Amino acid sequence: MSDQNRPLTQTVDGQAVATVADDHSVPTTVSMSIKDLVASYTTISNYLNSRWPLPDGNQRTFARTMKIMEELGELSDEILTSMNLSRDSKIAKFSRENIEDEFADVMACILLLGIELKIDVEAVMRRKIQFTHERYDMDKSQKN
Repeated sequence: MSDQNRPLTQTVDGQAVATVADDHSVPTTVSMSIKDLVASYTTISNYLNSRWPLPDGNQRTFARTMKIMEELGELSDEILTSMNLSRDSKIAKFSRENIEDEFADVMACILLLGIELKIDVEAVMRRKIQFTHERYDMDKSQKN
């Protein structure tokens, strides 16, 4: 089946799945943990590093950081468009899916940078959530 004719979703073992061109399927009905996301993006990172090799980790870190800035700019542009603060031709083509896609791009780039920096994303996020709860005394305020 050609990629043009391939369905965007299909059923596998009773589960709806989104299908990508290389026949790897990602369940759409199962929530993804941070661990799952990092595992998926580690595979993507390895591919990107082999497809566009850079001489060292510093250059890869710089490239990942610049890519975050690019995608953040695109997300910002879509948010401005959603607020009718763009040219009319762009506003006419706006859809919420554009914001969602750009948001996902930003998250993906942040995960790729975390992988490059060998950050334990799950542990860091747990630590940050705990810090936020303590900083704003959230546990106490939720009891009242």
